[in-house]
Amino acid sequence: MEADVSRGDYIDPKAGKALFADFAARWLESRIVDPSTKVRYEYIYRLHVAPAFDRRQVKSILPSHIQAWISDLNERYGPSTIKTSFLVLQGVLELAIADEAIKKNPARSPVVQMPKHNGEELIAWADERVHAVIHAHPDFFRLIPAIAASCGLRQGELFGLALEDVDFDEELVRVRRQIKKLGADHVYALPKNDRERVVPLPQWAAEAIRRHVKVHPLLACSLP
Repeated sequence: MEADVSRGDYIDPKAGKALFADFAARWLESRIVDPSTKVRYEYIYRLHVAPAFDRRQVKSILPSHIQAWISDLNERYGPSTIKTSFLVLQGVLELAIADEAIKKNPARSPVVQMPKHNGEELIAWADERVHAVIHAHPDFFRLIPAIAASCGLRQGELFGLALEDVDFDEELVRVRRQIKKLGADHVYALPKNDRERVVPLPQWAAEAIRRHVKVHPLLACSLP
């Protein structure tokens, strides 16, 4: 113990007896992220992390416990859920280190391995299928899949698109916002990674937008 003190590595044994739940509450509260990300962290923690670790003392959590937990998640959930769950767990344990409750993060042990998921090959739809999907929508909503197919926008970006974001002269679309679900509400937020971007606007998509606004003039007034 004296050697640890002299090296500055001494950890009060009582500190390690603190419950994982105590550090988790502080970690979640301290996150500086957009509201929807914070909601997801809290959701993931409540459903996937808390049941396994909440009642454990942080000093009692071993790499083997974490690996067994990851294996169990892998049998029931997809890569995104596992990745976010592990991010939350690792972050809470890093806070425990920063607060000098434990010396090492068991989640960073070489014993702990995340499952490898081979992404499926993406196959572009044929033009016939794209047009079939577009025309399967009611006329008022037909522009949404048309822009999705032509500009590659994500769903939230499509719902957040305004007519003012379309530059017909330069033939481009400025992706400035997206709509995110925040609890029971929907809010405007910056696009993914908090970065605006510009995407090309094909001529046929530009013509589709012009026709749509001409047929539905109130649409231009109702957009944000």
